[in-house]
Amino acid sequence: MSSMIVKYRLVKLFWSFLLFLTIFALCLHVLFTKNQYSTSNANSDLYFKAPPLETKNVGIEVEKYNEHLIRTRIMQEKINHIRQLNTKAYATKIIYHAPVKWFRKEHDQHLSNFNRIYNYTFVLYKDQQEYINVAYFPKRGFYNMSREILTQHYQEISNLGVNVIVWNWFPSISHELAITIFQILSDMKMKCIIQIDSYRGRSAQTIRDNIVYFTNNFENYQSWNKYYVISKKKSLPMFYIKDAYELHLTELKELFAHNNKNSIRGTKHDAIIIGHFLLDAPEDKTIIRRSGVDGFYSHSAINGAHYVSTWKNWQACFQFAKKYNLIFISTIGPGYQDKIKERSNKIKNMRFRSNGEYYGVGWRSAKKIDAQFVLLNSYNDFVHGTQIEPVLVRSGFADYAPYESDHYLRLTKYQVKEFYKDKLAKNPKTCDDFLNNTIC
Repeated sequence: MSSMIVKYRLVKLFWSFLLFLTIFALCLHVLFTKNQYSTSNANSDLYFKAPPLETKNVGIEVEKYNEHLIRTRIMQEKINHIRQLNTKAYATKIIYHAPVKWFRKEHDQHLSNFNRIYNYTFVLYKDQQEYINVAYFPKRGFYNMSREILTQHYQEISNLGVNVIVWNWFPSISHELAITIFQILSDMKMKCIIQIDSYRGRSAQTIRDNIVYFTNNFENYQSWNKYYVISKKKSLPMFYIKDAYELHLTELKELFAHNNKNSIRGTKHDAIIIGHFLLDAPEDKTIIRRSGVDGFYSHSAINGAHYVSTWKNWQACFQFAKKYNLIFISTIGPGYQDKIKERSNKIKNMRFRSNGEYYGVGWRSAKKIDAQFVLLNSYNDFVHGTQIEPVLVRSGFADYAPYESDHYLRLTKYQVKEFYKDKLAKNPKTCDDFLNNTIC
């Protein structure tokens, strides 16, 4: 009996062991099959991927960008950004004469009869002892400075892309005319800088009085042009002093240097002073540095008349100004034809317009030195024949033939646009660029 039990248990153990081996073998088979499937799937690209195409050993040509189109697009974006900010660029300025001395007495060497006002209408008249004082005949005729004429002028200037006039001023000009000019410019969102002209009896004290007159009476006008001076942490107006070389160094220092009793520095009448110097003599640079002025400008539209007005010398003038932290403003004009000098055969300084070629070379010379400011001489200085205002063809007068009467307006508009494109393209992002009315 016991042997039967033992035999039964052995058979049961055998079948259990056999079942275990079967299950174990089955598990191994499943694992092996799964691993083989994974390996086959991972390498499926070897069987189903298309064979590579035959390629030749050639260089890859990279597409080139159109640099001109990219630069144009970037500049246009900058211009659009300025427009969105509702701001205007003020790096180009133009000299403006109000009134214009159309007539002159034969022996009048002074400006005593320059501005003759009749009932505050700014009318100039001609008497029998006077002759015509200009070489070109203006399209608007020998106009007086009425509100209508002023508005037409400033609209014409604004259309050029020039938003600042440099008003050639002297004390005999009426206060009423000054108010009218500032009001019209404010309405048109334009700016005005005063150029104090040479006049009889001018001195350091009278120039100080002139500056005080404008800062007291016109600083609240929107058209009163100011620049933010970083070094002084405040905004200051700008004045041009024409023929500053006529003043002695001691007079200039008395007015513009620090720590002098009559100096404007540190007072409510402080300003950015740009003096007109010739730089013909070696000591002129010393005078500029010691006088206390903030910069100098050439003023004259006559290339070669003086060192500072000679185009090829502008680079040296610019470097001198940069070395001593001064401002240099190059002056460009379309030509020069003074009726007085023409009558007396003193024509060595005459500069023919050459249909705009002379004007174009002046612009290129200014851009070549990366000019900070450009001063145009002038909109309507008919007395010296530097105007760009339209003229008519009249017997005995010069004209713009064979081109139309607005030839120099169109040339100026083009050159101003190119000037700002050049400034924006270089984009030095420094306060010396003056595009944002900021000065170091």
